[in-house]
Amino acid sequence: MILNEAQAREVFGKHTDTIRECIEHAWDRSLALSPDIHVDLSPRSKASIVHDFIVAEARKLFSDDPEIQMKVLRGLFILDFGKVQLRFKKLNKQLRPQSIPTNQTRAFMIQGDLPGIPLATKVIAGYKLDDFQKNIQCIAVICPYGQQCAWYFELEKPKGEVLSIQDYLEPDETTVQASAKRGVRDENIGGKKI
Repeated sequence: MILNEAQAREVFGKHTDTIRECIEHAWDRSLALSPDIHVDLSPRSKASIVHDFIVAEARKLFSDDPEIQMKVLRGLFILDFGKVQLRFKKLNKQLRPQSIPTNQTRAFMIQGDLPGIPLATKVIAGYKLDDFQKNIQCIAVICPYGQQCAWYFELEKPKGEVLSIQDYLEPDETTVQASAKRGVRDENIGGKKI
């Protein structure tokens, strides 16, 4: 049985940000390569380099977590969260991974059985580039189901502290004194003249 999006999010829990960080750090690392190298690489080669950097980041960031197992099956790197197994891929404009259709890849895409790995929901954490292949446009987790996508969600950066607009409207002593000199009504103290 395939987990739904809410169930998968629950399995990832605190690890959602770490999954996103694996991709972001790997992309930043690839951009740090010499421009001379980038000019000579095909999009396929660039994707391969980014993938290798993602796997290296995942190994580093998840190595001390006893809840997550890292598995490699004939070159396929998987983070096993128990009920969910995750791999990393570059995604196209339709948020679909591009892969050589091996038996292993097909089995993963149809939520099939992979030898030596317990049956679980299989998902892909991937990145979609902009039209110029220069920046990451979107990072998402998708759940493939054959030629379709059962569900997906974007891995967004956590939002910073949110301040209410009231925090900016409360007058300080300087404002109150300036208002008192002009005889302006202050709404924060019941509209009385100050």
